[in-house]
Amino acid sequence: MVDSTAMRKTFTVPEIKPLDQYDFNRAKICASLGWLLAKSYGSAENVPVDLREPFYRDQYDQEHIKPPVTRVLQSSELYCRAYGTLPGPR
Repeated sequence: MVDSTAMRKTFTVPEIKPLDQYDFNRAKICASLGWLLAKSYGSAENVPVDLREPFYRDQYDQEHIKPPVTRVLQSSELYCRAYGTLPGPR
């Protein structure tokens, strides 16, 4: 028998921003990348640490996609792994 408290997962609640401060384009990119990475690595917990947060800010306070994320997006391996996890006939 397994202890039910050991089976319980904890989730962090993201900060809720007002609509005038919310960046919809950034949110769409994060959601798309998050889905693709989670599918290709099996779950969000298995995604390498350097790929979990796709953006960084430079010295001019501009956001850019991290180079490791860019490299993995250019590789076909990521897309093949994600495709392999999708249900249905191929």
